Amino acid sequence: MGLYDYLYEFDLTYDKLRTRLYNLSQFLPIDYKKMEKELDSIYDETEYDLFKIEQSQKQFESNCYMLWESVAPAQSRQDQYDEFCHKIDDRYHAIHKKFGINAYVRVLWYDSDYDPEEISEEILDLGKRLNIKQYCTFKDSKDNTIIVALHTTPQLAEAGEIADE
Repeated sequence: MGLYDYLYEFDLTYDKLRTRLYNLSQFLPIDYKKMEKELDSIYDETEYDLFKIEQSQKQFESNCYMLWESVAPAQSRQDQYDEFCHKIDDRYHAIHKKFGINAYVRVLWYDSDYDPEEISEEILDLGKRLNIKQYCTFKDSKDNTIIVALHTTPQLAEAGEIADE
């Protein structure tokens, strides 16, 4: 079990883990300073955030849903979409910067006449074209369907052209 697995399994923050190790070192023969240095060299907050996202679709969906619900509903559809995209970009900025992972966002408004098969085909198409790390779809209180996918950016081919899709 790796460090991130341990933190995730026992629902610990990195600070809580360090506190536990310090407390254990008070009555067990543990060299806390040495262990602290080793852990600090391994742990990366952004990498752990990506790990949690990849491990739990429900957590990712919950984060996206809360961001969508925080968007002001009295705006035009385009303003709602733009604000939501901005919030998603802000939330996952560190992951984008460090790992080159982008967010794909699509809102299917309740009156747009999309059927579930079209939504499924769109997600499958995304899966073929992009390396999706995590995705979610959910409906809001107005029956709009929101699709969010975190994906790696398509890599350029050796010759400098974009690879065939």
